[in-house]
Amino acid sequence: MNYAKNNVAIFKYANQLISGGWCQHTMATDAKGRRVAPYRSDARNFCLVGAIRRSVDDLSLQHKNDAEDTINNILKVLPLLEPLVEADPNSFLLPTFNDAPTTNKSMVRFILNAAIELCKKSS
Repeated sequence: MNYAKNNVAIFKYANQLISGGWCQHTMATDAKGRRVAPYRSDARNFCLVGAIRRSVDDLSLQHKNDAEDTINNILKVLPLLEPLVEADPNSFLLPTFNDAPTTNKSMVRFILNAAIELCKKSS
């Protein structure tokens, strides 16, 4: 799978996870709202970074990538989202966007959809 197609798959999967449930101030929560790691099977709600992390983890397992590939995919994917978010370039981080009081689930999904289109154009 080439780089752009791989990122499209990651963003689509992350969008699917967030459509099922979104959270702030933690990477993931279970059905009762308790903090859990995004890779756990009981994770139900995800922040933007948690959803991307889970996507990379799950897709890496499907493609039998090792841990180093997973980390490299996260590092490649996250910067693609940053230009899509209007923020102070000196202080912007994806968790800051996700956790801002003005951010909502629709905005996060919009960012992921825009990232999908950006990746498709670059392939």
